[in-house]
Amino acid sequence: MTNEKALRLVFCKYDALLLMKDRETNKSRGFAFVTLRVQQMQKMLPEI
Repeated sequence: MTNEKALRLVFCKYDALLLMKDRETNKSRGFAFVTLRVQQMQKMLPEI
């Protein structure tokens, strides 16, 4: 089971990690958004 701490560790090299949580329960909704800088995206393109 992945938790917030593990996700932040994996994605810490990127600009931002936005974890989506339920407004009423504050429990994870099971997905997140990762923001990349243009330079990071350019480096990743050859790998995709």
